[in-house]
Amino acid sequence: VNGTFEGDCDIEGVVVLSEQGRWIGNIGASSAIISGEVQGDISVREKLELTHTARVTGRIVAPVIAIEEGAIHQGEIRMAREGEVVRFKERRHDEDAA
Repeated sequence: VNGTFEGDCDIEGVVVLSEQGRWIGNIGASSAIISGEVQGDISVREKLELTHTARVTGRIVAPVIAIEEGAIHQGEIRMAREGEVVRFKERRHDEDAA
């Protein structure tokens, strides 16, 4: 998603929200990579990745969560099953600078 979307979804697949993307509503998906703004809850069945430009206001439910340094989240995080919160620094940005 590279623009603004209003509404809820439940997708069997991966939701990718670009840096310019804005989602107003709830996201349900197998996995998601969020780089833009979400105003709503995110519930994924496999893995959620928040990149350094992500801005999320709402509840997050996922078994595996990767949050890059710089991402902003206001709300609750629930691990849907045993998993771990993984914080990382995106190395692809370092390669771009070289």
